[in-house]
Amino acid sequence: KRMTQLLIFFKAVDAQRLADPGEQLRKVLDFCADIEKNQEHFFFSYDEIELFKSQLRLNLASWVRTHEQNNNPKTSRAIKTMYVRRSPDVTTACDASANLSDHCSKQLIEAEGHVKDGNWIKAEVCFSEAVINKDINAYCRYGHFLRQLGRNRQAETLYQAMTNLDGPHRKEYQAEGFAYLGVLGRQRGDLVSAEEYCNKALDLFKETGNKKGVAMQFSNLAEIFRIRGELKKSRELTEKAMQLDAALGIKEGLAHGWSRLGLIFRQENKFDESESKIREALRIYIDVNNREKMAHQYSNL
Repeated sequence: KRMTQLLIFFKAVDAQRLADPGEQLRKVLDFCADIEKNQEHFFFSYDEIELFKSQLRLNLASWVRTHEQNNNPKTSRAIKTMYVRRSPDVTTACDASANLSDHCSKQLIEAEGHVKDGNWIKAEVCFSEAVINKDINAYCRYGHFLRQLGRNRQAETLYQAMTNLDGPHRKEYQAEGFAYLGVLGRQRGDLVSAEEYCNKALDLFKETGNKKGVAMQFSNLAEIFRIRGELKKSRELTEKAMQLDAALGIKEGLAHGWSRLGLIFRQENKFDESESKIREALRIYIDVNNREKMAHQYSNL
């Protein structure tokens, strides 16, 4: 059968152009917003060609599977890209530095309102305006928004900008910027830069007395060492992170630690110990009703 669903891909533009789009770009943004609102066709913004390729492959594969299973499939509504909940190994301005969020601009408040309503295009325009207007809270939140959409290159630019911010809370924002850069480095396999960024974040979190941030960086560094196969270092850092999480009452941090210990024991072929740690992580995730992480632990088991 012939493919009739329209796939619309939009090359993302930077914050400067979004904040002041001009007549032609405004027409494009309005068109994209209408497509997004109606949900009759697939719409996706990308910043790098590899992200475009992966989304195109996923959609084509989905169409093929659907038509193999059903020779007369009903026309279905397009699946819209979701702004998903953050991963627990990343600290955000909302969490680690909640006291910094008292002076959010009107644009940032509107952006987060659009996110909740599912209006991604309008949200991004407002995020861009907030960044251009030097709302320091917006760098982190806009970067987080982009990262959840898979646009890591643009997110990385914002996180780099965070490490150069001035103001009374400069070190707190620098720490968060380095923490995000460490996570992105690890995800793309650049463990050298990831370790460097995490250590910079760790030093700054220690200096500012942010124990939650310290625990998070112990955890991030532990994952880097686990990937490298340096399991003793990974275990030691995981246990340090878990001690802080326990003292702070951060249940999901503890679960994350148990899960990593389970993976470490699995790499050491100690399967009974691995199972017990993963089951402890699963118990906590069930308790806090984190279904995504529950699924990960069932997969690990």
